[in-house]
Amino acid sequence: MELLDKPVTPLPDFSLEQYLQGQSFSYPVSPEPIRLKIRLPEGRGWHLKETRLSLDQNYDDLGNGMVEVTADVADTLQLRFWLNGFDADMEVMEPTEMREDFAAAARKLARTYCKKP
Repeated sequence: MELLDKPVTPLPDFSLEQYLQGQSFSYPVSPEPIRLKIRLPEGRGWHLKETRLSLDQNYDDLGNGMVEVTADVADTLQLRFWLNGFDADMEVMEPTEMREDFAAAARKLARTYCKKP
């Protein structure tokens, strides 16, 4: 890295804060927020009581060791990678399109692992 003596020329109408808030580093899947509803074991989702996905998040105990979390969030690849980290412990209930994406991925994964190496 080399320190230059040239002055910086800022780009007109560029705001780093707005750029970061625009989810540019989260790899947006769709431009509009989604209403996410997931179900998972209480032991896997307890941290979402304190580390909320959004200000409007609802955390409901379903009474069978499972919880349901609903929140308006940005639909990003980062969100989907995070959800995949729960493996089969998490079920996407809504939105329907995301549920179908996760179901298709699960079927593909099952086909891959049903093959003999």
